[in-house]
Amino acid sequence: MPALDLLGVTRPVDGDTNGTATVDMGCYEYIHSSLDSDSDGVPDWWTWQYFGHLAGQGSDNSFATNTLPGSRMTTLEKYLADLNPTNPASVLAVTGVQCLPQGVKVDWEGGQAVKQYVESKSDLGNTNEPWTPVFTNLPPTAITTNVTVNVGTTNKAGFYRIRVER
Repeated sequence: MPALDLLGVTRPVDGDTNGTATVDMGCYEYIHSSLDSDSDGVPDWWTWQYFGHLAGQGSDNSFATNTLPGSRMTTLEKYLADLNPTNPASVLAVTGVQCLPQGVKVDWEGGQAVKQYVESKSDLGNTNEPWTPVFTNLPPTAITTNVTVNVGTTNKAGFYRIRVER
């Protein structure tokens, strides 16, 4: 058996996630969707998709804790938000907040295959006040999205954030 399959994936891997790397049949190694050979929180299939190898490496910023130059997110955070880790412009971010007569319009960018939550709170300095979900966006989602949150006519002041969940 060659050390690499036809795509260059190292052989063998633990394709059935039973804790033992075993030879499988065929010219392509099976990478189970939950396989995380370096236990960094980033599945091997995702690392392979963007970096061409299964486990994180320092030479290309594929370690889960690496931050791509020009980006403020780690590789793990990019995975969790369904973003492209090789593109600093691929971000999860609020891009605009606008007060309208019918409420507050929140614009944001993010990935397409994760749940996105718009959350708000009135006092950013109050750590006892929880963030309150005001909108949930289920996948698949557009990369650029917005929602108008009805906050009434008397109190439009508030803070907004985007949270994601895989």
